[in-house]
Amino acid sequence: MDEAASYGHLQIVQWLHSHRHEGCTSAAMDGAAANGHFSVVKWLHRYRTEGCTIDAMNFTAAMGDLTMVEFLHTHRTEGCTSHAMDCAAANGHLTAVMFLHAHRSEGGTKYGFEWAVMEGRLGVAKWLHTIQGRAVSRGTLMFAARNGDLAAMRWALLHSSEDISGVPFADYAIDEGRLSMVHLLLDMGCTWTMGAMDRTAERGHLAILIKLQGHWMYRYVKAMQNLIAMYLEAVEAAGGLGDAEPPPSKRQCL
Repeated sequence: MDEAASYGHLQIVQWLHSHRHEGCTSAAMDGAAANGHFSVVKWLHRYRTEGCTIDAMNFTAAMGDLTMVEFLHTHRTEGCTSHAMDCAAANGHLTAVMFLHAHRSEGGTKYGFEWAVMEGRLGVAKWLHTIQGRAVSRGTLMFAARNGDLAAMRWALLHSSEDISGVPFADYAIDEGRLSMVHLLLDMGCTWTMGAMDRTAERGHLAILIKLQGHWMYRYVKAMQNLIAMYLEAVEAAGGLGDAEPPPSKRQCL
């Protein structure tokens, strides 16, 4: 009966109920709910006593089946865990997330928000950020950089309170071979490590290698310009070079 229920075979479930004595377990309703077999779930609820487990609502929420979630919430007592909201968020099911937030007390964890950003579920991510105050952490940025959703990453960078200057988030995009993401991260002030450049060469990502080389040259020139500017400011503050003799030429040192 467990298997028949999980596959949605209501007539077989009914026949087994009437003609056999083995019965079923809570796996019957869990499986029927997870696979969206609403009529089977309603029948099991009415005619059987085994019930279900927290997996029923957890899996149903993850699938975004709001009708099933509402039924389990209204008619069953097993409830769910924070996994329900987290997985609904990760899969982009905003209506399920909103229902769980309004009617359940389990809530979600930071992982639901991070998974939503990582998977590019921007509508869910924005809602969790606004309504539940989920923060854009370094972990969130790391996940987003790996996944490569540019819109989600751009939003996460703009709404993060983290100081990302000098943080090598670009390494994650580099390792995944995501050129567009590398461009975005470098333009937003993130950095990368020389190890990432080595790995890029090993994996044959030529376009990324060229981008990193150009970025390295830009940083080098910029650093030299800053040093020269600092030197000139120091000289001006000291009243100029005065009558100081120039340093000896290389020829004089030979």
